Amino acid sequence: MLSGVSSAGAEFVFLSAGPATNTVTIGVVKKMLGIKSLYIYLGSIIVGSILFGLGLDYIFSIQDINPSSLVHMEEEVGLVAMVSAVILWGSLLWFVGKGYLKR
Repeated sequence: MLSGVSSAGAEFVFLSAGPATNTVTIGVVKKMLGIKSLYIYLGSIIVGSILFGLGLDYIFSIQDINPSSLVHMEEEVGLVAMVSAVILWGSLLWFVGKGYLKR
């Protein structure tokens, strides 16, 4: 929303339909399921994206919600988040490094 997208519905459509319609996915659906299934797949993505995008815009308009006001750009990190991050990175480095130490 902060990069210039005008509505939450348009952003949702971009984020949901983009990965579903990449070249690899379309190729796999065509090869595995056939051309008729590909048309059904693409049609359902088109119709579903339009309906969900318009529905999301409608919900935000009737609730008078401004999605860009929900973004917190400068959140402070608490103690629990910092300790959790240190434990996560420590565990990751330990288990990755353990394989290299055995060699």
